[in-house]
This record gives sequence, C-alpha cells and structure tokens, in this order.
Amino acid sequence: MQALSRPGPQSRLGLAPVAPQNEHTHHGIPSAWSSMTVSPEALLRALAEIINKRALLDPDQVPRLVKLALQAGVHDSESLKQWVSSTPKITNELRSELLGVLRTPRQRCFGPFTIVGHLADGGMGDVWLAMDDEGALAVVKTLLPDLHNDDEFVHRFRREAQITSGFTSPFLVRCLGSGTSTELDSSLFIILEYVSGGDLHNLICARERIGELEALRIGRQVALALDEADKLHLVHRDIKPENILITSKGDAKLVDFGLARTTKADRTVLTLAGSTLGTPDYMSPEQIYGDADLDIRSDLYALGCVLFFCLAGHPPYEGDSIDIMKNHLSGNIPNIRSYNSAVSKQTRAIIERCMAKKRDDRFSTGFEMAEACGAAMERKGTQRFDTTMRGIKLSDMLPKPQFSSDSIIELGEAIPPPVIPPMPQAPYHWLLLQDQRSGLAIHLIAKTSILIGKLRASPVDVCLRYYPKEQYAELNNRVSRQHCELRRHESGSGFVITDCGSTNGLLIGGTRIPAHTPWPLPEQGALRVQIPKSLTFSLRGLGGIQPHSLLISRPDNHPQVSYVLAQGEISIGGEDCELRIHDGNSEDDALLLRPGAAGWEWRKRGEDANQWRLVNEDSVLKTASLNFSCRWGNHDDFA
Repeated sequence: MQALSRPGPQSRLGLAPVAPQNEHTHHGIPSAWSSMTVSPEALLRALAEIINKRALLDPDQVPRLVKLALQAGVHDSESLKQWVSSTPKITNELRSELLGVLRTPRQRCFGPFTIVGHLADGGMGDVWLAMDDEGALAVVKTLLPDLHNDDEFVHRFRREAQITSGFTSPFLVRCLGSGTSTELDSSLFIILEYVSGGDLHNLICARERIGELEALRIGRQVALALDEADKLHLVHRDIKPENILITSKGDAKLVDFGLARTTKADRTVLTLAGSTLGTPDYMSPEQIYGDADLDIRSDLYALGCVLFFCLAGHPPYEGDSIDIMKNHLSGNIPNIRSYNSAVSKQTRAIIERCMAKKRDDRFSTGFEMAEACGAAMERKGTQRFDTTMRGIKLSDMLPKPQFSSDSIIELGEAIPPPVIPPMPQAPYHWLLLQDQRSGLAIHLIAKTSILIGKLRASPVDVCLRYYPKEQYAELNNRVSRQHCELRRHESGSGFVITDCGSTNGLLIGGTRIPAHTPWPLPEQGALRVQIPKSLTFSLRGLGGIQPHSLLISRPDNHPQVSYVLAQGEISIGGEDCELRIHDGNSEDDALLLRPGAAGWEWRKRGEDANQWRLVNEDSVLKTASLNFSCRWGNHDDFA
C-alpha cells in the first residue's frame, strides 16, 4: 500500500509530486496495479538493462543469457529467479550477482510500476528498475529508512521530486510521480523516467576523449537543460560527467537534482552541516566559497570544466581535493589546445569563458552558451540541431564488465550444479566477538561483499574511521560516504577491491586505482590500502592458498578492532590460526566459527566435527586462553 499525491497536469501516469506534509493524501493502490503482466521478452529486456547498468556482462554477451532464459521457459519474475538459482549454464559467481540484482523491496508496486530489480545504492536510498504492464521502464528511488527522521534529507528528497516534475526539456530527466509508501515504513519514493544507455564519465574513460563536434553537441544540450532549470529558478550545483547520461541515440540528459537550490529571493538555504556540496573537479569559485547567491553561471562554470574533460580526457585541474579547489579559486585556466591541439580556437574560447573566475565574465544564460556551441558546430560544417553521436557503442558508456563471456556456459555441464553457500539473514549475519580483558573486538560479517565508507548507516557495512573521532575529524572527513567495495573475485579465487567513485580515491602500493574497476588483491600476505591524506587500512586473505574470507584492520589506529568479510570457516587462537591472538599452539585452545543458514555456528578445535553449536546473542565462547562474549553487531558500534 502507498499514499500517492493528487494527480497533476504534468503527469501522464496520474501521479504528481509529493504533497506537502500537511496536505491530505489518498491511501491505497487500485487492484489493477497489484501485479505485472508482461511478456517474457519484455521482462528479460528489463533484466538486460539491469545487467548493463550494473556492468555485470559485456552488452554483447547479454543476448546469450536472455536466449538461454527464454529457452528454459522463463515467463515471470519468480520463474526467472528459480532459473537463475538452478541453471548450470552460468557460473556461481555470476549467479550470486544476478540473484542480488533480482532482489526486490517488500513493497513491489509503485503506481502502475512493479519493481523488477535493484539498479544501485544511491546517496540517500535505493534505486530500482520498474516496469508497467505495457513494458515501459521507469526508475524508482526510495529513501533510506535511517533518513526518515532527518528533516534535511527528507526535505531534499521531496524537493527533487517537486523540481523534476516540472521539466519539459528533452535534455532533462523528468519525474513521473512520487508519494509515500505505507508498506515501507512511510518511506518517500520518486518515479523517474528511465534512460537506456550510460553516462558521459564512462564514455570518456572508454574512449580517452571524444571529438570536438560530439563535445559541442553535449555542451549545447546540457546548456539548454540548464537554461530551463534557470527559468524555474534552480541551480543544479553538481554538474559533472557522471550526472550527464548519454542515450542510445547519443542525446545528453542531465540528472540528479538532489543538490539543487532555488535562486528565488525568498529561498530557504539547505546545506549539509559541516560539508561542501558538489564535486571538487567541477566546482565554481563561488561554490567553493559557499556563497548563498549561486546562480546559473556557477553551473555553466562546471559545464565548461566538463567540456574540458570531454576533450582532454581529464578534468582541468588534478591533484587532491584541496589543491584542485585552490586552482579553481586562483589558478590559471588551462589551455585545452595544450592537451588536444585539434580543438578549435572557438571551442577553446567557450571553455575559457565558462571558466572565468569572475562570474560576470561568463555566459549569463544557458541559451547564450548553447548558441555559442551551436555556432562553433556550424563553423565546423555541422548543423547545431544535429544530435547524432556517430560510432557510439553501449559498451563505451558503461563501466568495465565484472564477468567475462566464460561466465555463460552454453554447451555441456562444464560446472557442477550450483551450491550456494548458506548465509545468515540480518541481523544474524553480523556477529561481534568481544574480550573485555584485552579490549579485542572482532566483527564477523557474513556477506558476499562489504561496502566501506564514512556513512554510519546502510548500505555501508563498515564505517571506517580513526579514533578518537574529534582528534581525527579532518582525516575522517576525506573518506567518502560510500568509498570502496570488497568482494570475491569472479573466478572464485581471491578478492577484489573497487573504488566506488570516491572523491579522494584509493592508493595501493602508491598507485591510484581507477574508479569503478575491480582491482585484484594478492591471495597471500597483507596489503596496505591508503586513502590519500586520510587513513590507511590493511587487508589480508583468510583460508589458506585460496582465501575464502578477508580480514580488514587499521594497524595504525585501534588495531585491536578488526572486521572480517566471512564466507567460510574461520579459526581464532594461536599461531596456526587464521586470526592469531595468542602465542599458544594447543589443539583445543582455538575456536572455529562458520556462517550458516540459521546464523553463526561455533565449536572448539579438537571437538567432534559434528558438534557445531548455534551462536546466540548471549553466548560465551571459551577455551583455555579465550573468553569471548557475543552479540549482533550494528552501526552504533561505529559511534
């Protein structure tokens, strides 16, 4: 059940933006919306979109998977999940990922749309792909439960729905409806139009740079999008390549107005306490200073930086966040022709006018910049209304796929029937062992992956910070809300770490690893990972030559607290144990723990292999040298 706002003239679906909090809303969903009846082909097309957006497979390989599912008789969501769970035609690693993206919230229907699967973890909530009875796709964003009582985030979420519902430009992603769910603890949701394709950031990373005409087309279209936003008295405040989607036809669409601010004189200033909003690579000087009277010229500055990125393959200024912001404030505007000599003087002038330090020296409107881009296009012999991006491939607009073509097995039984290891459900997946005498604390987290960041709430699993927080506040603030992810390698051997597009990145062995690209970890020995000008943590595989679990620790700060991404049996005790906490080597002075379907299980080493006991929240695990109390972990442990 959900509460939907009253229909408005902008909504083709009979939905409208979220109503003000004091406005009456109607509860209930018409029975015609309670289930989805679409063809198997339409359902599998939606699955293909999720696979592409999540970069699980190369887009050229997705039709193979769809063909196998159709041949197996998949006809609805449940039969799809059953087929993924049991088919021998895919590897277990791909199977695990597919089951993860096919998860759905407790409430599946939002207006005429039914959730098909999980697209992403957003900054404020989950992002889902949904479909109506006619096979039309839409995006549903739901607010994180932990933010329901945060007035600032709730207001920001509501404003995004109200803002995007008024858009008419073909270069803006529009809100189709919004409301309040009564089945998801009164969670707010937004329904947005779906854009097939990828984003500009991935396109540039794949091609290194794009041609001048292509960059001008994108610049013109985004400038027109900003012109409409300006007429609605809005400034975006987070223009960057990741927020510019490229459709399959090559058109640009500007998204994510979650940080947008009104430019009206009677505006209510909305910020996050103690933080700078925006992305340093593309922030205008006045935005860095925190000026309250930002206008479209700040967004046009950022768009000039985006054009530079398109043509050079990197942002105008590089370095850590502080150095980048200093250059935006007082550094010389870099000459794009020094990085790409093929760029015309006219396009160089457009970029440099956008990036003028004084906003009075920039374009005054989005339309004015769009006209300049159009004139530059015509000077190169192309009409300004030509939006064709030639030679573009879907794979160019998506991150590097996680799995190779070998993950789909069309012939024979090259792998045995899948055996999915049982994993306990929340809260029993997170076991905290504590030794009051030594202060030792071990967080055992039974999951397929762990998300690390500074957010002390889901979807982050480990809130990584130095203690005491007050002493290390500056270092801790350089950790992104969702900084990096650890997961098993697709081969099943070892683990990979992925930078989730963090602001300051990750250094491994002094090398900055590329964002959104799984980076293999060594199977033996410890590895130090550094967040530049922030904290350092250590990773070590557990489980022998081919590790099945991963230890996360901070050797330089509170080394007595550690975290384990656990996917197998773990020994705790003396020198021959995976987690060594004393110097003994007694056969019966060690603990064995493993995750199971019902929760964590334990026994002493040396006991009969069938004597596994279920861990309860009040269990005490003892040996001659060990004495651990147990309880289920939660995000309050990171306070």
